[in-house]
Amino acid sequence: MEHDNRILPEALNLAPEQVAAHPPETGLFTAEAEARQQQYGLNEIAEKKSHAILKFLRFFWGPISVMIEVAAVIAALI
Repeated sequence: MEHDNRILPEALNLAPEQVAAHPPETGLFTAEAEARQQQYGLNEIAEKKSHAILKFLRFFWGPISVMIEVAAVIAALI
């Protein structure tokens, strides 16, 4: 598993003692994890809900779909 080496903006404001207090190998203490969960919420991504009709209509949008639709119109006119 590769590590994400991006620096979070919140991490720039941490004191060195805070950074060294929680090595990645051992993780956070339960109390610290619960406090962060209360402060920041659960570590989850909210799933976007989309309507079935919009999902269906998206199949007809795009360069290849438009090309096929134009070809169908031209074929119907001929």
